Amino acid sequence: MAKKNRNTDSAKTTKSLPNSHSGAFRISEIEPNDWGAMDESAKKEYLDCVEGFYKEEIIDGWFEISEEAAEKYLSNSKNHVYWRVAITILSGLLAILNLLIAYSYTELLALPAALFAASLAVMTNLESLLKNSDKAKDSREIREKFLDAYREYTMLWQVHVFAHGQHHSACINASALYGMSVDKDKELRNFVREQLSTSKNKASAN
Repeated sequence: MAKKNRNTDSAKTTKSLPNSHSGAFRISEIEPNDWGAMDESAKKEYLDCVEGFYKEEIIDGWFEISEEAAEKYLSNSKNHVYWRVAITILSGLLAILNLLIAYSYTELLALPAALFAASLAVMTNLESLLKNSDKAKDSREIREKFLDAYREYTMLWQVHVFAHGQHHSACINASALYGMSVDKDKELRNFVREQLSTSKNKASAN
């Protein structure tokens, strides 16, 4: 008789999920009492399984993306500095050549001055097209976004799952956190797509 009541309660907490064949199917949620009725080994197995998906498949990926973004930030920042230094040096040399031409009254330096001017114009245009400064800024924002999410969700697991041991509340919180992490992952990836789209539009406008 008790078993019949449990089935009745479970039926009240079912949800409709999309199905490519029949349009929808019913899925039953586990009640807190059902979690409590599970033995310790089953709860441990469940927590280990969810933790694997949660950490290895999602939030560890956020950390890896933040590290890659940090490397791109450093690389683009260095490239930006190198280009600016090169352009500054060429501008200085061109100014010196122009002064020598002005005070020596010779045409011998006219050709080198013209070459420097042409090289300076080419390098300035290339530096503008490469947009290393904008790329560095985008990489920094991506790194901060993913690293903040990694730190937040790592602590959420520690506080709301790990601290509960193998209590049934740990299983409930683990399920909830996994769902939250999936939504957060979608949010972060949409953020990256928006960043790339914005950068592309800026490049096209220029």
